[in-house]
Amino acid sequence: MRHLPKRAVILVSGLGVLWFLAALSTSVIPAAPRATGISNLRVTNVRAVSFTVSWMTEVPAAGQVNWGPTGALGNVAVDVRDPGYTGRTHYVVVTGPLPETTYFFDVVSDSVVDDNGGQHYSVTTAAVDGRPRTPDLAYGQAFGDDGEPAIGTALFLALRDADGAGNPGQSAWMSSLIDEYGYWHLSLSDSRLADLSGLFDYTPTGGDTLCLVAEDPDGNRVHRVFDIAHRYPTDDLQLIPGPLPCDADLICDGIVDGSDLAAVTDAWRQPVDKLAVLSPDLNGDGVVNVVDVQRATASFGQTCQ
Repeated sequence: MRHLPKRAVILVSGLGVLWFLAALSTSVIPAAPRATGISNLRVTNVRAVSFTVSWMTEVPAAGQVNWGPTGALGNVAVDVRDPGYTGRTHYVVVTGPLPETTYFFDVVSDSVVDDNGGQHYSVTTAAVDGRPRTPDLAYGQAFGDDGEPAIGTALFLALRDADGAGNPGQSAWMSSLIDEYGYWHLSLSDSRLADLSGLFDYTPTGGDTLCLVAEDPDGNRVHRVFDIAHRYPTDDLQLIPGPLPCDADLICDGIVDGSDLAAVTDAWRQPVDKLAVLSPDLNGDGVVNVVDVQRATASFGQTCQ
């Protein structure tokens, strides 16, 4: 029998108490408002001299990232597909930054600017790690709910230690844009530690895992975990209407368990990281509360492999 951590047991058994506390609480900290029509903003592939920004819009639009080392910004980066590309999923690779330097950015879709409520978003580039590594490619195919290639969908990947060797925990998130044939591919040899201080060491022969997440603008999603030995190619991925029970697999270890419930409760009434690929704000209302606890509890025991 699988056992919950003590605090998670208290949470599940005392759900009525949580409802009461949520009703009384006036200290909920909402997320800063996002520009109308822009959602799913993510920062991935953070390297020493580049980073990727992706987001979605309600309607097709052109997109760009305004960025720079100060709030004045001053630089512009456009979609990797074409400067004039219009669509609902936007994917911009920013090149030219310096290592270990903080940069500010806004995202622009047509006339709509998301500047994080006037604060700008920020990202700090990675440290240089010049260790030689053998090239190691992970790839596969992803399909939409209609069985057709999930063209233009952004797919996110993180490596996770599962064998106790190499670096513990999870790598920083990487991403790939799914091509016209449904293929995605990512260089695992470029994976970084979560704090971006160096390369993420893993066991390429098997034991560690890959966590794959994708969502299209219509709300179709996939969340799967594979052993790293099955990375070229992985099993086919299919996006289906969300939300999914595996959305609650916040630890990305392939099962919704007590660790995931703890991740939700630890974030209770805290500001939500709007850039997170996997967020404890499971219903996307901008705050972690009893509704998210209920959703995680309902998914308990769900496998995501």
